[in-house]
Amino acid sequence: MAAAASFPTSRLAAIDPFVTRFSAVALIGRLRRPSWRGAAWTFLFLLLLGLGLALSQIPRTPDVAELARVRTEAPSRVLSADGKELAAFRRVNRD
Repeated sequence: MAAAASFPTSRLAAIDPFVTRFSAVALIGRLRRPSWRGAAWTFLFLLLLGLGLALSQIPRTPDVAELARVRTEAPSRVLSADGKELAAFRRVNRD
């Protein structure tokens, strides 16, 4: 017969098998020896998480037409070393 899992035993673990199965030591042991099924589930979870995050940002992004209409109000200024303005470049709407 196969030997029982080598999880740490304690009085609490004898009372509640959940503690033995999901204890920190048991989870770290599983991280050291991942199975293909566990790796596939992790990959699927991360893929769905990324897809969900990408889809959640769609309502927040502006339209292309809205980005084309954006005009900055502040002009670009060329200053001399002593702080005097030499030139100011403003965007001229030619639409």
